[in-house]
Amino acid sequence: ASQIKIIQSRTEGVIQDRYSLRCSPQILGPIIDTISIFSDWLEQEINSTSDNPLVDPETGEIAMGGNFYGGYLSQGMDYLKISIANMADHIDRQLTTLFDDHTNKNLPPNLAGWPGLAEHERHLHHGLKGLHQSTNAITSEIMAMATPNSIFSRSSESHNQDKVSLGMSAAITCEAMIEKLLTVQTLNLTCLAQALDLRKIKLNGPRSSAIYDLIRKHIPYLQHDQELGSSLLNLKESLRAQSRSFEDLN
Repeated sequence: ASQIKIIQSRTEGVIQDRYSLRCSPQILGPIIDTISIFSDWLEQEINSTSDNPLVDPETGEIAMGGNFYGGYLSQGMDYLKISIANMADHIDRQLTTLFDDHTNKNLPPNLAGWPGLAEHERHLHHGLKGLHQSTNAITSEIMAMATPNSIFSRSSESHNQDKVSLGMSAAITCEAMIEKLLTVQTLNLTCLAQALDLRKIKLNGPRSSAIYDLIRKHIPYLQHDQELGSSLLNLKESLRAQSRSFEDLN
């Protein structure tokens, strides 16, 4: 929670942070719980018995049920898609606050490396503005994909399959959204590293410092505008490869 000081009946500093900062635990809590619940559903479904049909090897009796139906997987994927959209939107809102020189508490506009530039040169450099714009655009793509697939069930096979789960469709869409979210997070982390260096803040936590070191392995502090495409792709792949090792750090 943010704290303020009252001097002569007037507040000193910002009264309260925006929701994307102040309410982060409440925004991320339902997402974490959704992932946990769906993980349980996924484990149960993978280990369950299907029947299309089941045949008793001793009696030859055939059992026709519906355990093959992917309802839990479909709705679980849909819930995960909604969570992904909220995560991307949360990142985008926080990044907007960080880039806007009216709200970023005296950081340079667009996180440009102004401290090392002559004043007459500063307007020539856009900093990481392109990364912010890309984050905003990709977030819009993610949110457009968050509509539940399971509600679009259509009758098929002469109405035998009259209510299908569309679990595969939900899973394919979810996979595409996860890939886009990884891109958004790659851009976000690059911007956060730039802000830390502008503030001259050194991280001490094992997880946060490891992530910072990984970012700086691929992308240096930006003093001047430069092309970052290939470096961002390399960082994205490194984040994908090392995501599990970050989870194991204390």
